[in-house]
Amino acid sequence: MGGKFFEDVHADLAEIAQRLTSADAAERRVAVLDLAEAAEAGAEPLLVGALEDPDASVRREAAKGLEQFDGLATARALAAARR
Repeated sequence: MGGKFFEDVHADLAEIAQRLTSADAAERRVAVLDLAEAAEAGAEPLLVGALEDPDASVRREAAKGLEQFDGLATARALAAARR
């Protein structure tokens, strides 16, 4: 039973990652919100990547989503995004 859950999480993250490549900033922003809601470790690098999005609303939501993650890599990514 637990294996199915983890398969679903990975499939969901893959689908969300695909939406992060959309030409539509609103779709990318919603994808970032979905990543933040997922709160899975696999979402963290995707949120870090979204800090580089050309749209400010996507970057803002990515920064908010990263607030729930600890660690040096996240702190460095957030610090770099402030520059």
